[in-house]
Amino acid sequence: MLSWITNFLCPPTKGASYQQAESCFTKEELEAIQKEHCVHVLSQYIQTVDDQHFLEWAGLQHAAAALKQGLCNAVRRLSGEAATAITLDGIIIAKARCEKMDRTTAEDFAYDIMDAEQQGSVTLEHLAAVVAGCITLATAASNSGSSTAADHTAAADAIAQGMVSFNGEGAAALTRDGYAKLCKTSPALNASLLSLLCNIGNPAESLLQPAWVWLLAPGLPPPLRQDWRLLFNSARHGMSYSTFLGRLGQASPTLLLLRDKGGAAFGGIAHAPWQKTGTFYGDYASSIFGLLPQARLYPASGINANLQWCGVGFTQLPNGVGFGGQVGHFGLFVDATLDTGMSRPCATYASPCLASSQVFQVDVVEAWLLQPPEEEGQEGGAGTASGSSSRGAGLSALDKAKADRQILQWAGVDKNYSAGVKDEPIED
Repeated sequence: MLSWITNFLCPPTKGASYQQAESCFTKEELEAIQKEHCVHVLSQYIQTVDDQHFLEWAGLQHAAAALKQGLCNAVRRLSGEAATAITLDGIIIAKARCEKMDRTTAEDFAYDIMDAEQQGSVTLEHLAAVVAGCITLATAASNSGSSTAADHTAAADAIAQGMVSFNGEGAAALTRDGYAKLCKTSPALNASLLSLLCNIGNPAESLLQPAWVWLLAPGLPPPLRQDWRLLFNSARHGMSYSTFLGRLGQASPTLLLLRDKGGAAFGGIAHAPWQKTGTFYGDYASSIFGLLPQARLYPASGINANLQWCGVGFTQLPNGVGFGGQVGHFGLFVDATLDTGMSRPCATYASPCLASSQVFQVDVVEAWLLQPPEEEGQEGGAGTASGSSSRGAGLSALDKAKADRQILQWAGVDKNYSAGVKDEPIED
């Protein structure tokens, strides 16, 4: 206690490494990290985070052991020579090296993650484990059952063999110099390692707000009101159509939410998986809706079966996802670039234009799974979209708004529909 009081009254001078890292962030960015740190520290009287809470903060509690151990050791070393736990200063230095500093500094930190025990080289076996862990993080959501852990192991072994060859043919380990050569021609591993801290200080704001849950949930069958899972958010996962489809896999039913650059918010509920087809398909339970500036639901009218569209790799037909209307005249459509879309009046849902204009610029795209697969809860049951774990998982996306939920209950919603809205339970 005495040491804590001393540090409080006379805080120690920050080292040069911290000062350099701190200068890389804006005031707002630092405050975001510091506020999140306050949530995850074990006690208000200490300034360290144990490995478990740090990994939960980073959304990596279910990552491969090689990644977890390496990252924790690397950040702990930045926390001070005598540090036995991870400090806020170490986290800020690590995040700056991953995201803000020069390429050489970033590559050195990525290598430190792999060289967990500071041996000066990474063995072929350990490198393969790191590679497999990175592949799992990147592809777990798109694993629709056609690939297995053995597939990842075989690929990781082959990739690791190629990587150590940068130290010369017949090499059995990867040195720091070899890793620098590797990064110049094959940056995939480096990019994955440097993204491990992306969740810290960068919470992606969800489009799904308590008011929209209150509006949309009661119109769904009871099983679809219980447990909503975030699968994709373009602010977090990037404006990539392949990533969008990969993270959704064969998941259904799904809720698609969009906000355009004019500020309009709208979307649709699809009761069939998003899968490539050259024709319209879908279920008459599907619907589309507007949220801002006017909130209104539009169920399928039954006038035609043009309920859902998913185009991938076409040369003559539109590539993207959509609802209703006709080809080229959709009730709601997002182009495969995820940059543009259209919303035209359509008979399929008896709906008007939902966006700021009939052809709009996309600001954010978000997708939610409305019902977890039946096998969830079984160990190893990651399935297509939900899995038993997540990056950034743990709290409902709306658990951070208890006051809002109370308002919804006062408004007459007996069932707490938001309580099960989990955040991105993807990785296994």
